[in-house]
Amino acid sequence: ISDSFYASYATSSAANAVLQGNSITMSPANGGYDVSSGGATFVTPGANAVVLALGDDDQIAVALSQGFAYPGGSTASLYVHSNGIIGTTALSMSPSSSAVPSITAMLAEATSAFYSWHDFDPTEPGSGSIVTEELGGTLYVTWNGVESKPLGIANPSTLQFQFELATGIVRCVWPSIETVGTGEWLVGWSPGGASVD
Repeated sequence: ISDSFYASYATSSAANAVLQGNSITMSPANGGYDVSSGGATFVTPGANAVVLALGDDDQIAVALSQGFAYPGGSTASLYVHSNGIIGTTALSMSPSSSAVPSITAMLAEATSAFYSWHDFDPTEPGSGSIVTEELGGTLYVTWNGVESKPLGIANPSTLQFQFELATGIVRCVWPSIETVGTGEWLVGWSPGGASVD
């Protein structure tokens, strides 16, 4: 039994067929997570949502109003990576390796992280933004119509992580996943350090 979980999709079309319109909920239990389908609805970013200054294959720290507990620790900040990853500390993988979703890299990542990993590029002309907003004790991190590689093709996706700071519950919802990109998707959770596949 692995202490990580994931679902891997070879193409955006395959991810769209399974994830679009769906969500998952991760509830803390027995030192890990109970994972279930459903339980989340997309919350449209409001006027006070903060646009994160993220480049391509980039990450940035987001301070929380209170500590957030996760299996194995707690943190006062979450690290948002432009490629659909949120770490409890800064990710150790290099910018170039972060562009290609990899099960091996996910299971070996030094920091505990949540994944909806895909090769996004918020700097591409016409792309939407990655934004955060804390409402009622929940931090919402939204890829709001963010473009995917390759350049020159209109292929935006929207997804959202929801972190209930007091309970440790995490949800991810995928209202819209593009179908014309060629990149893989890797969805899941892995605690810091080596995990069994």
